Amino acid sequence: MNRHPLLRKSYLLQFSRQSLLTLLDPSRKTGMDFFFRLIGDRALLEEYIRIYSKQMERLERLAREKSFDTIFVVIPAKYQIDQAQFEAKTAYYGMDGTRIDPHMPTRALVEIYEQFGVPVIDASSCLQKSGSVATLYYVQDSHFTSSGHRAFARCLIDEDILERIDLTDKAENVVRLISPRTVLVSPQPSRAR
Repeated sequence: MNRHPLLRKSYLLQFSRQSLLTLLDPSRKTGMDFFFRLIGDRALLEEYIRIYSKQMERLERLAREKSFDTIFVVIPAKYQIDQAQFEAKTAYYGMDGTRIDPHMPTRALVEIYEQFGVPVIDASSCLQKSGSVATLYYVQDSHFTSSGHRAFARCLIDEDILERIDLTDKAENVVRLISPRTVLVSPQPSRAR
């Protein structure tokens, strides 16, 4: 571990150091993206499905006790919607990308949500059709860029995803999309159920 505070906080320096170490010794690829560990190891995926199902049971129990409903939004990893990045990363990790289904984790999550009767929004196909998918995520991680956030908001609006899920029957708060940049959560009066 680096002892100097500046060295510990410099992302660029740490990234460069890791890249150099990996270049010198390819067996050091210990920083494998979790997504690829998950899709490359069926036993690991099954273990996470088991753990996640248990957490959903706990959430369902808590929701009954506290009288709230849930809705989940599944945001795909960039490798699920950008085939070129998927192929490059599987090659980097020495994996056979033709034998791996990048959508397996999302399907597993959706199945769990459906099993528990929880509404889910999966914007994968909409994001895939949104134009240049390479600009939706940052290069070094799977977080949305501002373009990605705009594309995701457009998916919610254009695909009428929120209209297909009646949030007013699911929660005391209603999510209202004012524009692609503004989301307003406003309290609604309780309804008789």
